[in-house]
Amino acid sequence: MKDFFGKCGFNCGRCAAYKENVKTEEARQRGSDGWKKYFGFQIRLDRMYCDGCQTPDKENPVLLDRSCAIRKCAVINGVETCAHCSEYQACMHDLKIFNPDVNREKIEERMETPMPEEDYIAFIKPYQHLMHLDEIRASLDPEDIAEAKVSTVKPRIADFPDDLPFSREERSAFKALYLLITAVESISGSTQAQREALKKRKEYFLKLLWTFGLFGELKEGKDSHLIIDCEIYFAQKLIGQWNKVALYLNILQGYGVHCELCTVN
Repeated sequence: MKDFFGKCGFNCGRCAAYKENVKTEEARQRGSDGWKKYFGFQIRLDRMYCDGCQTPDKENPVLLDRSCAIRKCAVINGVETCAHCSEYQACMHDLKIFNPDVNREKIEERMETPMPEEDYIAFIKPYQHLMHLDEIRASLDPEDIAEAKVSTVKPRIADFPDDLPFSREERSAFKALYLLITAVESISGSTQAQREALKKRKEYFLKLLWTFGLFGELKEGKDSHLIIDCEIYFAQKLIGQWNKVALYLNILQGYGVHCELCTVN
């Protein structure tokens, strides 16, 4: 194995599915089992193969994720990796496009057991994209960084109807909700990767707001907010991984929406 970084910062050369690493059924099985153990998903053995996202489209590469918005964005901008792009900081750190919980400490904490060094090297370290990208970025000279091709898309949002046949308090509540949804819908990204990430977040944000609004209970206090029991939340079949839920709640809080998931005793 040798280091070979993909557009997103994954170390493709050491990935369990990279073509040079899956030449035997035993190797494919080990990779599939490792992903299941540490990330909770498993790939069929006949799909444990990837040419690596640096392979040009004209060569019709076999990729685990042909629809990857990160790869598409990097190709559009003509950059080797995201670290070579002028929008790197906004995409990777400000928008948190990638999951920051892909690291040894947090996975060991979740599993409540130490991770063997060989498993860390095989199943965790190759996918610590931010660590790799930050290292690549630090090694670049200013002339190595390319200007991203950006665009601005403004959503079409109707004005709030002030003649609703409700009481002043009800209209005020509806308008507050309107302003919140407008704020969510108005969030836009400038690059392909940002737009794809925000599109998915908007869909989830609206589902999250609906769930908390329908099933949540108001917690009065200095900072009044809605609380919802986790059993009720997960019954709605939204995103169930705690790290993803926490990420979305944290982002919403930045827009003045304070939500709290409670544990079941």
